[in-house]
Amino acid sequence: GAIRGIKERGLRIPEDIAIVGFNDTPLTTYMDPPMSSVEIFVYELGYNASEILINQFENPDVQKKNIVIKTELKVRKSSIFKR
Repeated sequence: GAIRGIKERGLRIPEDIAIVGFNDTPLTTYMDPPMSSVEIFVYELGYNASEILINQFENPDVQKKNIVIKTELKVRKSSIFKR
């Protein structure tokens, strides 16, 4: 939707504005231009979330912890501008 709205206002991607999405769905490669996106590893995210939830049910007094899930930036034509 953002790409369509930007084009409707006469702006060019990526010359006038760069676009980067999140969650790198397969559709991002078929957009015009193909959209850069941050890929998240949903299996790892879901696995860790379920482990934390189960642990909290079994041990209500357990101390909270932070978990960092790896991501990867997929650079495509929606954010590359060459002069």
